[in-house]
Amino acid sequence: MTKTELQDNLVFLSALKLLEQLTEKGLLTVDEAEKSRIELERKLRQVDQHRARHHAMLSDLPWGSQEGYHLCVNTTGLSLKTLAPLVAEYARSWFSHQGTP
Repeated sequence: MTKTELQDNLVFLSALKLLEQLTEKGLLTVDEAEKSRIELERKLRQVDQHRARHHAMLSDLPWGSQEGYHLCVNTTGLSLKTLAPLVAEYARSWFSHQGTP
């Protein structure tokens, strides 16, 4: 996942949390929050479709194909602070095996 994709996903999750909070405080009706959630999901899918088209221009691999990744990490329950050193070590090891410092 690129930095931009991560930022987009974080914005989406933050917006969902905000909708939940506004609904709990009575500032949005459940119906208004649901309509907003549906619109947020539509926009996120639209961004992903754009990325998939861009990817198709640059690669012969299908969008999301595991062959296009060197490392996939399930980050559930782990903080970026915990993961960053592990991923950095993997990258150093991978590049050293490729002959790139």
